[in-house]
Amino acid sequence: MWRDIFRTYRPSWPQTLVFMGAVFLSTGLMLFRWFVIESHTLGQLCETGQGPWWCWIRHGIIQIFVREGFGFSSLIAALVGFTLNNRHLAMMAMLLGAAGLVLYNVNFATLGVVVGFIQLARPRTTPIQTKP
Repeated sequence: MWRDIFRTYRPSWPQTLVFMGAVFLSTGLMLFRWFVIESHTLGQLCETGQGPWWCWIRHGIIQIFVREGFGFSSLIAALVGFTLNNRHLAMMAMLLGAAGLVLYNVNFATLGVVVGFIQLARPRTTPIQTKP
C-alpha cells in the first residue's frame, strides 16, 4: 500500500520552484531579521532620524509584520486560491507565508502555507466535456 503512495507522488516543476523560492526567501529574510531588524545599533541609528536611506524600508517592513500583514495576505491568497483552484495564488500564499513565518506572523502564515501546499498538491482537474 505505502509503495504505491510514494511511487505516484512526484512534485511538479512549479511545486519544486515554489519550495526552493520559499527556502531562499526564508533564508534571506532570516538574515535580514537578524542583521537589520534586530540589530540595536541600526535601530538606534534609524530612530534618531539621521539614518541612511534604507531606514524607511526597515520601518515599512516592521510595520507590515507588526500588523500581521504577511500572515493575513498569505491566508487570504491561500483561501482564494483554494476556492478558485488557482495554483498561482497558492504559490504566492506559500511565499508570503514563508516571509510571515520568519517575520513573526506565525499564526496566520502557518495556515496560509498549509492551505497553499494542499492546493499545490491537489491533482489538476480538467473540465468535464459533455457530448451534444
